[in-house]
Amino acid sequence: MAADRVEVVIAATDEFSRIFDNLKSKTQSTVSAVKAAWLEIGAAIAATAWLQSAAKDALEAEVAFNKLRIQVNQLGQAYTVGMEMAIQSTSQYAMVQDEEVAAVLQKLVFLTGDVEKSTKNLTLAYDFAYLKGIDVAESAQLIGLAMTGNIERLGRIMPEFRNLDDLLGKNATSTQKAAYAMAVFDEKVAGAMGQMSLHERMVRDITNAYANFKEGIGAV
Repeated sequence: MAADRVEVVIAATDEFSRIFDNLKSKTQSTVSAVKAAWLEIGAAIAATAWLQSAAKDALEAEVAFNKLRIQVNQLGQAYTVGMEMAIQSTSQYAMVQDEEVAAVLQKLVFLTGDVEKSTKNLTLAYDFAYLKGIDVAESAQLIGLAMTGNIERLGRIMPEFRNLDDLLGKNATSTQKAAYAMAVFDEKVAGAMGQMSLHERMVRDITNAYANFKEGIGAV
């Protein structure tokens, strides 16, 4: 009798183990299915968000160029092939997107009212930003002021613009101050991005290439 009870217990244990393992397997399959479903949903949501972001980037690029054209047209001039070439050249030089360069040019034109000189100083805006570790928008603001002879604010970040009365005389005109400022920039700032390390260039290049790809998808 004892042996029979042992066999019954063993059989019951085996059956319980079989049922438990089967239930565990089904549960794991369900969990895996749920996980897979959520991964698919997550991927779809991520893809939708990415495409929306890409479309937004493309729209912002278009807006940046439209603002530039409007700014230039308000001065009675036209957006030219030369300006487009300068934007593309600066974009490659600074390894940034062309709409960012267009925004910088628009700011320079707004501050100075001089399309030709603003276009000429596009790369300088990026050199100055890189050299001083400031945002390119701030750099464009300061360069725009310098181009118009309002150079006093530059003294806080460059010693060449301190004690201006001693350097240029109390009666120096805006034209003289602007000429002095641009001479300093040409000597001390121009070409600063050439100091960038190879690693930093690679990172910037990859980042910019991805941004251009994403923007291109959004524009389709």
